[in-house]
Amino acid sequence: MSSLPKTLFVVLVTSLTLISTIGYSQAEEAQQKISKEAIKETPNKARLPLEELRNFTQVFDQVRRSYVEEVDDEKLLEMSIIGLLNNLDPHSAYLDKNAFASGLHRLFKDLVRH
Repeated sequence: MSSLPKTLFVVLVTSLTLISTIGYSQAEEAQQKISKEAIKETPNKARLPLEELRNFTQVFDQVRRSYVEEVDDEKLLEMSIIGLLNNLDPHSAYLDKNAFASGLHRLFKDLVRH
């Protein structure tokens, strides 16, 4: 292959890389702008606390990668939900499938007795 085609190939690849990087950057900026506009238009009550959710995902990821023992993702999420509801108020609690089924069974059993 002569020097000219190699040079053209390098220029073409470099140009395509540059164009795709610029395009990605512009797309990301447009997405952020749309997100900011959507946040402005969304009533406060309906907004998700994005910064806090980012913080949660960072902590979640750090625990997944760095905890002394391996922890299952589903277990981590379930523990997060349990913690959220247990700290909400004394009347809120998370019931997994088994606890929910057991609670229903006891409820119906008590209803049938009375």
